[in-house]
Amino acid sequence: MSANQIKGNVKTELIEFRGGLVAPVDAVRLLWALEDRGIRCQTAGSTLRVTGPNGTTPELTDEEITTIKARKPHLLALVAYQAPPLP
Repeated sequence: MSANQIKGNVKTELIEFRGGLVAPVDAVRLLWALEDRGIRCQTAGSTLRVTGPNGTTPELTDEEITTIKARKPHLLALVAYQAPPLP
């Protein structure tokens, strides 16, 4: 299920996951794009660790870095998310 949220003049498309997690679509797409390039994201408390293949430092675009900073709380939640079992 997706929803929209409007803040000021900016419209943010949201996705709701089973169990109630709601996240912006751009955060989900970023994680998919990073994963496609072999870049892993892990949580360590309130820290988001982003590592490239074989533990290398990943090459990130300016847009990716900006999105990571802007969406960090959502990225932390998405990386830690575990879907509840189906009924």
